[in-house]
Formats: sequence, structure tokens, C-alpha cells
Amino acid sequence: MTTTSNDWLKRTLLAFFALFVVGSTFSIALAQTALGFSLILFIIICIRDRYQPFVIQLNWVWLFIALYFSWLLLSCALGATPLRSMLIAKEEWLFLIMPMAIYLATDQRHRRQLATAFAIAVGIVSLYGISQAITGMAYLKIVDGKLTSAPILEASGNFSNCMTFGNYCVTAGSFLLCLGLAGSDESRQRRLLFSISGLLAIAVAIITLRRGAIAAAVVTLLLLAVLLRSRLRWLVAALGVTAIAVIIAVPGLQGRFSEQAAKDMSSDYPGSRVYIWTRSLDIVKSHPVFGVGQGNFYDEYVARLPVDITDNRKLTHAHNDFINVAAIAGIPGALFFIGIWLAVFHFLWHGSRKRHWSSADRAFCLAAFLAGVAFLITSMVEATFADEEVRQMLMFVWAIGLASWYKSSEQSIQTA
Repeated sequence: MTTTSNDWLKRTLLAFFALFVVGSTFSIALAQTALGFSLILFIIICIRDRYQPFVIQLNWVWLFIALYFSWLLLSCALGATPLRSMLIAKEEWLFLIMPMAIYLATDQRHRRQLATAFAIAVGIVSLYGISQAITGMAYLKIVDGKLTSAPILEASGNFSNCMTFGNYCVTAGSFLLCLGLAGSDESRQRRLLFSISGLLAIAVAIITLRRGAIAAAVVTLLLLAVLLRSRLRWLVAALGVTAIAVIIAVPGLQGRFSEQAAKDMSSDYPGSRVYIWTRSLDIVKSHPVFGVGQGNFYDEYVARLPVDITDNRKLTHAHNDFINVAAIAGIPGALFFIGIWLAVFHFLWHGSRKRHWSSADRAFCLAAFLAGVAFLITSMVEATFADEEVRQMLMFVWAIGLASWYKSSEQSIQTA
């Protein structure tokens, strides 16, 4: 690899990728436009430097991603609408965020810059979400091409709905809070930025009143308290207990976690998770090997509903990532998808426990691990992986943690 500090190509790549990271907090259009330019620059750099982007240190991650993507394409090709399904499957390009982020994050200075830019953007968007909850107004809505203010019912940031916003915030907040509390190698100012931004994001996730995001916030706070190796664990534990107390004390929240949970267990109510999962699993049963292909879930699901069902109960996904993947790509596709999660969690967990690594490397692994846990909890009741706004951020977070493995390998080679 021949990149140096004065390499204009790498600097330009860093700028566009940072724009993607910042843009992901409020605009999918801006984020993916910047990501597209980043990918072009990255390909040029790989060709110029003969750089192998799929680093062998993470071979199990790349293997399962390749198997999942290949099987998904095969499922699309064999489905009812091959061309349309393959066009929809193009969103899997978001996996390419990972090699790009790893390439940049192996440079400690670039990793810090990307994390700092992300923290600032998340903090600002979280404050905007809090202002929406207080005022009931969205001040940055674009209507007919013009920036205007509009009344809203629920805080949703600049996203289309509060559920996406809540899932994004709890995943980003878990990452940043852990990074601020566990990263003892960082400066005091940066740790404070990460911690405050993470807390604001988690608070906004709770404000959205989405049960998946709230459950993820409580679990990750308590898990962080267990895993932290400092006195700050008691503060985090107190925050987790406080979140539980708020759920119990606030009538609206209490009802969502008791009455609504009971409703979700009903096999007769068309809006319950059990009802949705039962019919989605029937799709899997009918198409166990290749699934129905991308874009065909809706028709298969509607075919299993009563004829007089209302349109809002006709769904495009299974409200569970793993069942959703099984329905689209069959059981083999779901197993490869599970393999991606297990491989990523394996590397992040073991990286967070490497005593001979720097505190920063361990902290990034642990932070990415907790963000993955938060995302995973939300994906048990939603198809969060199919939500591009949240998924593209997860790819960045995963990669910035996994970069520690490649970084440590390079250091070992240089030392030898």
C-alpha cells in the first residue's frame, strides 16, 4: 500500500466518506451520493496500489457476505420477477461500506476524524429530535422543493418515520456512549463529545416511544455497565435502571410494554407480531430453499390474508430480519445471513478483549459490538436490515470496529 499523508486521492476519499457518515444522520440521498463518489475513488486507489480490500484477517466475514449475496441473487433469478428482484437487490451494495471504512480506519488519525464527525452530526440531529418532541414542529421539512416548518405528531428527525429515527438513534447512541466511556486513549474533550452525543441519541430513541428502540436502549446500557472496566459502570447501570423506571412510571410507555405486548401475542389480531410471523413463516415453508426473491414478499403475504383485510395490514416485510431474509432468500440465505452476524460479533467481541491491543482498538471493537446488539434487538420486531438509513450506518460502525483487526496485523508485521 503506497498511500501517504499527502496522497490527494486518499484525502479526497476521506472527505467524501466523511460526508457520507455525516449525511447518514439526516439524508439518505446525500449520504448515498457521497458514498457513490467514495466507491469510485476507492476502486481507483485499489487498482493504483494493488490493494486487497477484502482483508484476509476478516475472511469469515467476507465469506458469509459473499455466500449470502450469491444466494440472494440466485433466489432473485429463480423467483417470479427475476429482473425486478435483481434491481431491488442492488441495495446490497451497502456491504461495500465495510472495506472502504476499514481501509480508512486503519489510520488512527482518520478513524478518529470519522468518529468525531459522526458524533457531532448525531449530537446535532439528536438535539433537533428533542426540539421536535418539545415543540411538535419540524423546522427543516422540504415541501415542493422549499424548506419550511410543519407540525408533526412524533419526533422523527429528518427521516420519514419515527421508527427509523429511533432505531438509528439507539444504534448510533450505543456506539458513541461506549466509545466515550471505554476509550481511555482519547482526549478528555473527545470522550466528552462521544459520551454526550451518545446519551442524547439514546434519550431521543426513548422519546420516539418505539418499543424496539427503548428495549435496545435498556439492554445496551445494562450490558455496557457489565462490560465496562471502570467506575463509570455504576453511572451507566444507574442510567439503565432510570430508563426502566421511566418505562414503569410513565403511563403511556407502561401501556405500550404491557397491553400492546399482550396484543402482539395474539394469533388473531392482524397487526400482531405473532400473526405476521405465522404467515411469514408459511411463506418460508412454501419456499424453503430459494425463497420468493426480492420484491415478492408483499404478494405472497397478501395471498395469506383474509380478502377483506385493510390495506395497512398488507406488508412488504416480515417485521423480523431473520424471518424476512428466510422468506426472500430461503433457509440457506437465512443461515448465511446469521453467519454474517456471528462472524462480525466473533471478531468484535474477541477484539474488545485483546489485552495487548491499545485501549482505543479495544474500545472501537466494544462500541461496534454494542451497536450491533442494539440493532439486533430492534430487528427482532422490525426488518431493520431492510431499512437503508439504519443499515448503512451499521455497516460503517461495524467496519470502524473491525478495522482494529487489520490495524493490529499491520503493526505485528512492522514489528517483526
